[in-house]
Amino acid sequence: MMLGKDGAEKLNTTYAPFDDVAATRWSAPYIAYCVESGLIDGYADGTFRPQNTLTGYAFLKMLLTALGYDSSIEGYTGANWTVNVMGRAT
Repeated sequence: MMLGKDGAEKLNTTYAPFDDVAATRWSAPYIAYCVESGLIDGYADGTFRPQNTLTGYAFLKMLLTALGYDSSIEGYTGANWTVNVMGRAT
C-alpha cells in the first residue's frame, strides 16, 4: 500500500530475510521490503511463519511503524512487544 501498485510490482529480491521464506517465494520481495522498512521483524527464532494468520497486534505494530513510530525505540520487539503496541495504539 505504501508503494502503490506500480511500485509494488517492480519489487524484486534475491534476499531471504527469514529462514522459512525462500527468495523465490512469490511474497519474498514484499517481505524483504517490509523488513528493510522496519515494518516487520519476524520471530525471535529467525522465522517469519508466512502460513500463520496475521494477529491484530502484529497488524497494529505494522500500522504504527508505517505511521513513523520506531520499533526499537517504542519497544515493539522483545518479550512485551504486544503490551507496548497496544499501549501506543490505545
